[in-house]
Amino acid sequence: MKSCNTIKGADILNRIVKGSLIAFTSILVVLSLLSSPSVASPNDEKPIIVCTTTILSSFVEQIGGNYVTVEAIVPPGICPAHYDVTPSAVHAVSTASLVLYAGFEPWLESLVNASLRKRERNPTAGRWALAPLHGRTEVRKEDKGRLERGDAGARQLL
Repeated sequence: MKSCNTIKGADILNRIVKGSLIAFTSILVVLSLLSSPSVASPNDEKPIIVCTTTILSSFVEQIGGNYVTVEAIVPPGICPAHYDVTPSAVHAVSTASLVLYAGFEPWLESLVNASLRKRERNPTAGRWALAPLHGRTEVRKEDKGRLERGDAGARQLL
């Protein structure tokens, strides 16, 4: 008997893929606009893109290549939600051409507001997180056995 509260594995995968594609496309569009050869002259400096996490900065470095300068505020291994702002982070945000963030940095809004530059803001909202599991936080023993054996319908438990 199927529970109405279960989420199919394919649904979760589709949400992850859709969210990743939206984020990737947004970054690609912004970087392509910033690095357009028709807009920039050879004497122009590269735009500075500040990312809150190293994950975001990796995407930007791969997409922007030599056309952008990328800085990550939060060091690897540190939780962005619990990061303590440093003077170098204040300087990075105040000199940035673009600031990219994931949305779980409670300190960023005040940091951007405190920077002396007035900026245009273009928030990109989306369903970036997985759907809640409707109260199920663990797999029951009988369900775990079905998953391990690969029984028919076991994937629907995920």
